[in-house]
Amino acid sequence: MGTQISIDIAHGGSNVDADDIHRAETAALAVIAEAGTTPAAAYAEFQRQWAEFDDYELLTGIAAVWVDAERAADCALTEGWANPDGAHCYITA
Repeated sequence: MGTQISIDIAHGGSNVDADDIHRAETAALAVIAEAGTTPAAAYAEFQRQWAEFDDYELLTGIAAVWVDAERAADCALTEGWANPDGAHCYITA
């Protein structure tokens, strides 16, 4: 799974282990697969629209799917933690 997307830790990296990363990858990939697209296609469209709008709220189509996948990864990263705000991540492809 890790070859399709990368989980980049925004903060709290010293608390994150391999299981956390795997859980985040799995969550992000599930969102992308459910939308019927690929990580590469969704990320490319995200980058295109981000360059144009610079606002997550204006992104549509598979660019919005990318944002949803990133949010899913961020939530899954700290699933089961006592402090779910202890780490945050973003994804790249």
